[in-house]
Amino acid sequence: MKYSDYSRKVLISTIELKKIKLLEKYKKHGFVWIRKLNQKSFENIVRNPTIGCIVELFIIWQPHCVPIDSPKATKLINKLCYF
Repeated sequence: MKYSDYSRKVLISTIELKKIKLLEKYKKHGFVWIRKLNQKSFENIVRNPTIGCIVELFIIWQPHCVPIDSPKATKLINKLCYF
């Protein structure tokens, strides 16, 4: 594993991850860890879509990440509202 793999991440909407082919593509490229992107700014939250949320996908485990195939990740991906 290269050093650059430790910092690789993808920001994506959970609405996009509901597409099975896209989710499988990310898993095939090694993105197997997921966590919700916590946006501290109210302005950023208001400007983002109200359906779903933005998540980060990682190759290497990071704090607060869960496996992308876990029930908790499935619940996060299928959740309708940001809050």
